[in-house]
Amino acid sequence: MVLDNSRALHTVYDSTNEIYCFGLLRFGENVEFKELSSIEWKEDVVYRPLYYDIESNEIYLIQMEKTGDSYLVTLSYDSLKLKNRIPIRYPHLLDFIIKK
Repeated sequence: MVLDNSRALHTVYDSTNEIYCFGLLRFGENVEFKELSSIEWKEDVVYRPLYYDIESNEIYLIQMEKTGDSYLVTLSYDSLKLKNRIPIRYPHLLDFIIKK
């Protein structure tokens, strides 16, 4: 998910060890990837970016664990800090969030 002209959220998959790594990809003179420290990173978890809500300035992700547990994760756009983590069912069916 591209955030702006110099940053993107990206998942890297290591097929040799079958692990995922989710982090921030920075573009510029040198391309740099760094795991997000605001999210508890585990080897058996996959993050799927949903979208960026420009009105609330929040980024929505789906966190899927190999155990079958899934969560809706909300990050602050500016700081990329964790705001919410809500358990969900059927993550493959979730494409967007409607808030009251």
